[in-house]
Amino acid sequence: VAEQVKFGVQLSLAKSMLWQGVEGPMVLQDVVAGKGRKVRKGDTVGVRFTAYTETERGTIGAMFDGNVAEGTQALSFKVGAEQVLAGLEAGAVGMSPGGIRRLVVPPSKGYGAEGVAGIVPPNSVIHIELTIESVGENGTSPPAGKVEEEGSKDDNTNG
Repeated sequence: VAEQVKFGVQLSLAKSMLWQGVEGPMVLQDVVAGKGRKVRKGDTVGVRFTAYTETERGTIGAMFDGNVAEGTQALSFKVGAEQVLAGLEAGAVGMSPGGIRRLVVPPSKGYGAEGVAGIVPPNSVIHIELTIESVGENGTSPPAGKVEEEGSKDDNTNG
């Protein structure tokens, strides 16, 4: 219960700052801790995620991206290589395989002032639920069969 209260306070503070025109920090909530070595900068990770916009009323809106549906592959990226949204990279650091984390990503670590035409409005806060499937050390790929090949990523699944 204490962790939920802490998350709620951090989220309220970040939203209050944003409503005042000052971008607040990214807010993280660990749902499941996971087990094993923690993700560090330079690691290649395999992740599952869902990403949602935030409505003007500050509630979670529509899902606009993700790879949790049956038959989809994990997204693979090297942490620190700027291959995905900065908020997704930052949110993965410190997690272990099997870990689940909720991220509330401010615009500067999301899609910024540009947004994504017809999908993510400019200056949007993004909500992401992130699961770490695999961690490879120092840029090596995670175990075979766990993540998709780098060249097969769909251009619109950029985290």
